[in-house]
Amino acid sequence: MKKIIFNIMLLFMIIISFKTAVHASNDDTQYNRKIIIDGNVFYVETVITESALDSPNSVNGTVQTKTATKTEYYRDADMNPICSISVTGTFIYDGTMSQCNSCSHQALTYLSNWSVKNSSSNYFGTSAIANATFTETMLFGISHDYNMSVTISCSSSGVIS
Repeated sequence: MKKIIFNIMLLFMIIISFKTAVHASNDDTQYNRKIIIDGNVFYVETVITESALDSPNSVNGTVQTKTATKTEYYRDADMNPICSISVTGTFIYDGTMSQCNSCSHQALTYLSNWSVKNSSSNYFGTSAIANATFTETMLFGISHDYNMSVTISCSSSGVIS
């Protein structure tokens, strides 16, 4: 009897954790967008996170400030992470306009034969963009560079994309 109750509880916990994981992935994550760069297939997971602080930033209180980060994780066919590139932008918006005021970036690799050759970011108008060149070193020291980028934007109503 104890074994039956244990198995039912275990099944119940698995079902709840599965539903939670599926719900969380629908909020701000896109999984497994397949792209081809220089003939090689990558699966991209895009994650957007926003700061919890939306604060009035003007005398009349209509201008809002928001900071958000967009990260793209590049994975192989087995969904193992290879590299990622992130851009963080700080935006102001008031319902009729938006503007990016600053940005930063980060580029990371997760495999020993991959490295970050260079990376940079810039902002203009309502967007911020990060660019990175990743190098894959193969057998006999042969290497191949991959250029990747990620862009984050803010609408006049504060919607991040």
